[in-house]
Amino acid sequence: MIRQPNFWIVFIAFILTNASNILTIYALSFFLLEQYVDNPELLSTAELMNTLPIIVGFLLIGIFTDRFHRKHLALVSLGFRLLLAVSLTLFISSGWLTLVFALLFLRTFFHKLFSTMEMAIIQGLLESHEYVKVASMKQLVNGVLAMTGSFVALYLYRSCGIVGVMAVDACFTAGSLLLMWLAKIPLSATLPNGRPQHSVGLIRSLLASVREGFAYAWSKRILRSFLVVFMVFGVVNAILATLPLYSIRYTLTSDVETYQQYMVMFSFLLGLSFVIGSVSSPLWARRLEARRTIGASALVISILITLLGFISVPWLFFVNVFLLGLVIVIANIVIGGHIPQIVSPSFMGRIYSLLDPAALATKSVGLVSIGYLYPQLVSLDIVYLVMGALLLIGVAMIWRLLRP
Repeated sequence: MIRQPNFWIVFIAFILTNASNILTIYALSFFLLEQYVDNPELLSTAELMNTLPIIVGFLLIGIFTDRFHRKHLALVSLGFRLLLAVSLTLFISSGWLTLVFALLFLRTFFHKLFSTMEMAIIQGLLESHEYVKVASMKQLVNGVLAMTGSFVALYLYRSCGIVGVMAVDACFTAGSLLLMWLAKIPLSATLPNGRPQHSVGLIRSLLASVREGFAYAWSKRILRSFLVVFMVFGVVNAILATLPLYSIRYTLTSDVETYQQYMVMFSFLLGLSFVIGSVSSPLWARRLEARRTIGASALVISILITLLGFISVPWLFFVNVFLLGLVIVIANIVIGGHIPQIVSPSFMGRIYSLLDPAALATKSVGLVSIGYLYPQLVSLDIVYLVMGALLLIGVAMIWRLLRP
């Protein structure tokens, strides 16, 4: 057990923000695939708005994390998220989808800014031997949220509509803001590189900081390898965010209520696999060799994802989803526990600001490709084949780069 009160305050804030984010994503999926059933590309557009902001602002986020007061920036980002949650509630109720997508873009930027600050602060609060434990805890939380999030989102959506879900998002964000304000974070965790300059030299210092971040990442072969790993997992995220939902909506069933129930089952099984993997991780996490585990996991994930496109029997589909979740959580825990061990704390923000955008860039390409291909050009199973082939190419690169 981690005996650090301020860690738990920050960690609960992380839980609240992730919970509100998951509720919003599921509720928007229900809303778009019910109200705009003939326009499945809107779901890809919504997911794209959850991805593009990180690519646009990745340098700023990384520099801010390493050069400015992390707690202050966390509070600012949560404040803007709260304002955007209230604005989204108004625009969704008015049916202004263009403005909704624009605000989703901004909301995602500030959500990522907070999550990066949170990761960097937690690293500064803990000892190195506790990183794997925290990675397992985060996977456990994400698993529980995935298990319960879709059910709660569906309940709120049916009871209060999409506006009610957005109101809950605003309340959770306000709670996270209060917790971060109460947390007492030592200066070593909030300003690991010292106080920022308040002069004309600040811009020159920031540019130098960017160069240092790139040079540091490029100097380590293992970090270059992880860059490709994150890119492959970006494609995986694009697929999981859209294609299984299309399969459920257009292949497994055409009934709206059955579709929503299948959606809950999909997220529940995915979350259950995350929980099982996270709870059991202390038994196996330290015994696995990171390079081989990541390469093997990527290969199995590619095969399981491709198989999803050719399963029309619901129970087989969901068994595949459960197995897929187990392999994903193994890879995530190994990656999450390994990166803090090989990255200096003073570079953590800039390294994540390189790795995360790499994943989000390929996720964006994947989302745009899926929205372009289906349903205008090809059938759903062909889309699965195309994306599966891309994953296998990426897996081959991972195996080559991760060789000792």
